[in-house]
Amino acid sequence: MAIQYNPNKVSEKKTEFEPIPDNTYCAHVFEVQEGREVQTKTDKLCDIYKVTLKIDGDKHPEYNDRRIWADVWITKKIKISQGGSTPLESDNASFVNFLKSIDYPTDKVIVEEDGGQIEKILIPESNEEMDDDSVVGKPVVVKTKTNHWTSNNGEPMVSTKVAEWHPWIDGVVVAPTVNGVDNDDDDLPF
Repeated sequence: MAIQYNPNKVSEKKTEFEPIPDNTYCAHVFEVQEGREVQTKTDKLCDIYKVTLKIDGDKHPEYNDRRIWADVWITKKIKISQGGSTPLESDNASFVNFLKSIDYPTDKVIVEEDGGQIEKILIPESNEEMDDDSVVGKPVVVKTKTNHWTSNNGEPMVSTKVAEWHPWIDGVVVAPTVNGVDNDDDDLPF
């Protein structure tokens, strides 16, 4: 059976969203997606972990349910053109700040380094190693900044970028929802 469609009920006008002002916002991780693997101009192999945040309406009623889209970069290898090597701590500092801000579970190891023993944390090495259930619903505080760039077709573009990740100390984990409905699909037969 065919679906009835009335093209007169569809606006051709694009919906434009103004970026939220640069500020600090309490939010929850609303959704995550595996991004793509990229080789950067600085000769690093990275995964991009796509995070959608939903601004908390109780803390920021004027931005209730507004979204912030963030790319979290996971540096997997450096010096790719020379065969690749393990990234330095500084290569994944922003990624580790993200993990700490949402209290992501990490294991610790003691290693011999510089003549002594040092405790290090073990972080996911790629998108595939991320446990999305330990991310979605988590409270977080983000500091944003406006990002300006030019699109491939020469148009000036603007968006909101997460500049800093911080723990939301008194924030509460929320259940994932879609349109206000619990998104727990464990009872689906497929």
